[in-house]
Amino acid sequence: MGRHRPTTSGATYADGAWQVQQVVWQKSGLASGQHTIRIVNRSTSVGMIDALRVT
Repeated sequence: MGRHRPTTSGATYADGAWQVQQVVWQKSGLASGQHTIRIVNRSTSVGMIDALRVT
């Protein structure tokens, strides 16, 4: 059983402002069954998740 461990930055900054509600990662075509989503804050500041949508 393989694992997919993408690394991505959730913060997006453009045109002099923080961009919210941006898709920063998505995965389709997963087999039915249990999956794990792990969110890691690698900074010393507070992290926020604007939204998480699972369909």
